[in-house]
Amino acid sequence: MNAMNNMVSEKSPHIGGRYANFGLEIFTYVSLFFLVGVGFSSLLANYSFALANVARICAVGIGVISIAIRNPRVIDFCFWFLALGLSYFIAQRSGKMTVFFATVAVVLVSGYPTRKVLLAFFVSALIDFALLVAASGLGFTNLFATKGGQVVLSLGLVSSNTLGSIAFMFLCLIEFFLGSNRRLFTPLLLVYAFAFFCLTASRTPFVASVVLILLCAIFNDSWGRLKKTSWLCLIPFAFSVLSIGLLVLFANGNPVARQLDGLLSGRLLLNYTYNFDVAGIPLLGSSPNGIYSQTIDNVYLFMLYRCGLFGLVLYNVYYYFLLAKLSKEADPFLFILCLLMAAYGLTESTTLVSTCLNPTLLLLCTLPDNDSYLMHEGNSHD
Repeated sequence: MNAMNNMVSEKSPHIGGRYANFGLEIFTYVSLFFLVGVGFSSLLANYSFALANVARICAVGIGVISIAIRNPRVIDFCFWFLALGLSYFIAQRSGKMTVFFATVAVVLVSGYPTRKVLLAFFVSALIDFALLVAASGLGFTNLFATKGGQVVLSLGLVSSNTLGSIAFMFLCLIEFFLGSNRRLFTPLLLVYAFAFFCLTASRTPFVASVVLILLCAIFNDSWGRLKKTSWLCLIPFAFSVLSIGLLVLFANGNPVARQLDGLLSGRLLLNYTYNFDVAGIPLLGSSPNGIYSQTIDNVYLFMLYRCGLFGLVLYNVYYYFLLAKLSKEADPFLFILCLLMAAYGLTESTTLVSTCLNPTLLLLCTLPDNDSYLMHEGNSHD
């Protein structure tokens, strides 16, 4: 009977027999390359709405096919379509498709080894980044830009801050693959972070990189103390309240908020001028071409004015469950990174937009490994 059950397990498309699993892996990695490629291609040029819609439809199709192939339970089916729907809502309201692609990517890789999938993501992102460098080197885009009177490396991107965010993305992936050897490479990682700081003059990615490296070194062997602090899962809510609170205080002429605005490079003034003074605190937000289409460097205010208070609350609830799941992992790295990304969002909106900084991709670490998944399913038949 056990032998028969094992044979059924090997042939089951839900579990993924040898050949079915191989085909699914090929499908997954090809799709992941496509999704990351489309996400990065938006950095190279402004594409037409027609092409953007084609890419969006392809992403939906890939997600639906992958769900069907996995033969999920009804509740899995409902959950992933809810995630797709929420992501599509955010993508439509924000005008940024990467959030949507990231969620579809998670659907695609469900049930696959985390490191294999992240490696596919890393390689595909590296190829796209190389194309970006080549385009700048061949003169298709500007290699350098001016920031505060200083010549900085931008590779044709809108801001050198975006390039700094990409550098931070690669540093995160490098640290993930280093695993327990992170502390051995701490000096090299610090040199990497400092080099990109000098090239881009972007402060936030540099500070985030240094903090990430140091926290990984500190908590690498003392994860237990960190994961017991369950209140950390509420940090996105706290940062949302802080962001809105400071903006309201600034609008009312609070001297502390006015002084903080200087440290934040005028972000409160810009958000007040383009958003709060026009719309106050919106419930549903506005489309990218709406009357308050400009939100300056704060992911929580970005969500508030593009997706409304409703969208911001959904984003925070999603982030809460993400942190709760990550707190159960053996490796603290992604939990630390998620917390840091929440703090990063106070001064940058790229945490929602950038392909790797989007927290949806961090759900990869919570997915089961193929071998353990097969073993669990095989034992359930005994």
